[in-house]
Amino acid sequence: MYAGVVVVVVAVILVFAVVLPSLGPGPPSIPSGAITYDQAAPGSNYSVRSFEGTTNWSLLFAVGLDSPTAVTTSLALGELGLSDCTFAPASGAATSFPVPAFAGNATSGTAPLWEFAYRNVSGTIALALVANGHAMALGLLEGGTCTAIFAIVLPIPARVLDSPGAGDAVAAGAGGFLAAHPNSSALYGLIGGVRTGFRTAGPEWFVEFSTCSLATTAAGTGAEYNATVNATAGTVYYAHTTASVACGGDPPGALDPTGLGGTVAPRAGPRTSAA
Repeated sequence: MYAGVVVVVVAVILVFAVVLPSLGPGPPSIPSGAITYDQAAPGSNYSVRSFEGTTNWSLLFAVGLDSPTAVTTSLALGELGLSDCTFAPASGAATSFPVPAFAGNATSGTAPLWEFAYRNVSGTIALALVANGHAMALGLLEGGTCTAIFAIVLPIPARVLDSPGAGDAVAAGAGGFLAAHPNSSALYGLIGGVRTGFRTAGPEWFVEFSTCSLATTAAGTGAEYNATVNATAGTVYYAHTTASVACGGDPPGALDPTGLGGTVAPRAGPRTSAA
């Protein structure tokens, strides 16, 4: 669904990235139910520090999922062509996860389930999950394609737009789609940026509303609206509505361990289109 999308160069110097040097104080309180990125991140950060000690971890991306009905979703390494990566699950961690039904406004920027990914200085990737007021480390990704993909992803700055701000930014543009499809699922993804060669893209929110189910078993076709939002200024870079997409192969069809699927791909310039 990203065919024809071209590279845009965004000159951004990322300072004050989210780096986790030590455990610090005890675990933070996490609200239950649908929460924002800012509410979910501290618990996730603590879970990774607890899991892997005091090794410096940089937060690379976060993904929040909303589903109109309760479903089960899972990590999907094979679907992403990451067979040459090694995934070592944390002790007792599951690879399938219930996503509670979400009854709120799709543009609220809140979600009952958030996934996070971190990188340390050796290039190892840690995954964590926040849901139902709890945070847990899922495990580690190492080697192969994973190392190459995450090597170009920049850490999320400490001060970025919270997820409700991303929802506000796309609310007007997505209004028609959500009116036509009031029971859409939603994905809120935050990435720290991408650096390839001399080109740097800054931190972005990727917001997607879809008639596809979040369930791992999602199939068939659906309609979709997606937009990319500057995560510091709150401006919409790109918005697109597609009348027919395949369900199940890309978020929101599964928890995607590379983060935001196509958000690591070249980014579109400012435009709005429909297909």
